[in-house]
Amino acid sequence: MEDIVEVIAKGIWEAIKFILYVVVFNIILFNLGRVTLLTATLGKYPRYNHIEKDSEKIAWFGVFVLVAAWSAIAIFNNLKT
Repeated sequence: MEDIVEVIAKGIWEAIKFILYVVVFNIILFNLGRVTLLTATLGKYPRYNHIEKDSEKIAWFGVFVLVAAWSAIAIFNNLKT
């Protein structure tokens, strides 16, 4: 009986991880990276076929932007005037 509960709990945990991956990485970070790249390139990249082809690169750029923003906030909050 404990094995069944363990398998069910593991399955639920994997489903939660998958949902978080889809929501956080593929939606939030992808759109953050896409908006940043569109702004930086004045609307030239990513367009049309680049969106599907380079979706992981765009999402990783979103991670970079988020880490850079957090780092900037941390640095500027610790500056003494």
